[in-house]
Amino acid sequence: MIRTEEYIDTVSGEKLEKEIQYYEDDKILRENYYLNEKSHRIDGPSDIWYFEDGSVKFTCYYINDRCHREDGSAKTWYRRDGKISREEYWKSGKIHRENVPAEIIYDESGNIQQERYYLNGIECDILQEMVIRGLEMEKTI
Repeated sequence: MIRTEEYIDTVSGEKLEKEIQYYEDDKILRENYYLNEKSHRIDGPSDIWYFEDGSVKFTCYYINDRCHREDGSAKTWYRRDGKISREEYWKSGKIHRENVPAEIIYDESGNIQQERYYLNGIECDILQEMVIRGLEMEKTI
């Protein structure tokens, strides 16, 4: 079953459409927030998936249909116990994070298992990032 209702964004004041999908037992499976038929929400994630027990499985932040978040990970996956299994940082629709990993994968104990660096959607290692950022700084001088 899918139900749609109106939602007012508490930060922007925008009137959004909130779409809720349910499991067969009427528990929430997924919540989506839209503005003009585009995934969008300022005051929280615009796409939220839930496990059958009601705990959060996945969150994603979108602004105008582009994955984006300034103050934390834009995409976060959770295990059933509530621990984070993976995080991705996105800016303006591209996986991106400066000076630190943009993708982090955790093992079941919460320890970092893998890290990847991205700048504007392009995967690079930390040395490549330093070179790219250095070249960008030279252009402004």
